[in-house]
Formats: sequence, structure tokens, C-alpha cells
Amino acid sequence: LFLLLLGYVDVGLIPQGARDIVVKELKEAGNFLALRSEDPEKYYLNGNFIIQWNGEYMAGGTKFYYERKGNLENLTSPGPTKEPVWLQLLFQEQNPGIKYEYTIRNSTEKENEIGVPEYKWRHGAWTDCSATCGTGFQRQPVRCFETGIGVVEEKLCDSDSRPEARQRKCKNMDCPARWWVGGWQLCSATCGPSGVKKRT
Repeated sequence: LFLLLLGYVDVGLIPQGARDIVVKELKEAGNFLALRSEDPEKYYLNGNFIIQWNGEYMAGGTKFYYERKGNLENLTSPGPTKEPVWLQLLFQEQNPGIKYEYTIRNSTEKENEIGVPEYKWRHGAWTDCSATCGTGFQRQPVRCFETGIGVVEEKLCDSDSRPEARQRKCKNMDCPARWWVGGWQLCSATCGPSGVKKRT
């Protein structure tokens, strides 16, 4: 017997100092991603059963970009977070899965332990929209990451396996309408003083 608990459920804690945060649903579902602070009453996104629009939202002292297409959602942020942020899911139906990842600098060093560094390419967070109104573009650049450290010099990763950066259209809001003056029309008369010219 499957029992579905409706309402907000904790997915995980994004710690202070997290960078290149990516959260995405694996399949479409009628659930909603939510972000809140360590204070259970303080939500940054989709709290109190109020679903917000696509856009940029401040959470944990950094900017998150929230996108929902149909019933498929994702969250990205370059970070770093200034304080921990709880990732939650507002359950409405069965959850097909959520994937989230981030990088954080490892501040602890174990004595007499030498590990082999591991480098790999990863898509970072989406950039801001290139247009403040109307249609613009966003890029998701590719960066070289060292496991447990974060972004490092690109020459450390294998150039042959580097994936292409991604690009997508974006639109924060419609541009405001404005008046435009056209050119003068031809005179309504070919001769004499009774002719009229108009411009619209």
C-alpha cells in the first residue's frame, strides 16, 4: 500500500559556502521545488503553498534562478551561499526523483594522507539573462572541477572530453511599449496650396 504524504518535505540541506548549485527534477510531476532558511517560517521560494513565477530569487545570500517548463523544474545558482539553505519539495503527487549537486571547498586536511586529485568537466550555473526586458540569452559555461575543491584551471582537465557550453533563450519581462514617429507621407495635392502632409 503506497501512502503519499502531501505538503512540504525536506530533500536536503545546501550548506554555507556552496557554489555551482544545480537542482533538477528527473521527470515531470505536479510537485514544486521550494527553498527556505533554517527558520522554518522563512521561505525564499514557493513557500506557504504559494507558487512563484520563473525568475531570479535571493536565498541564503546568493541569487538562484528558478525555471519551470510545464511540470519540469530546475534551480541553478553560482553561489556561494552565505548561510545554509534547505531544499524542499512540495508534494502533490508521487515523486519520480530529484537530482541536486553543488561544490564546496574542503577546509579540513588530514595529516599524512595524500590523495590523487580527480578532475572533470561540469556545466556551471546559468548566467544572468543578457536582456533586462524582452528576449535575451543565457549561457551555462563548462568549467573544470577538482573533486572536493571546486573550480580549478581548465588545463587540468582533458581537453578532448570537454563538452559544449549550453545556451537558451530567456525573458524576464516584456519591454514597455513606446511611441514611434514615422516619416512624412506624400502631399495630398500635386499642385496648389491645398495639399496636406501627414506623419503617424
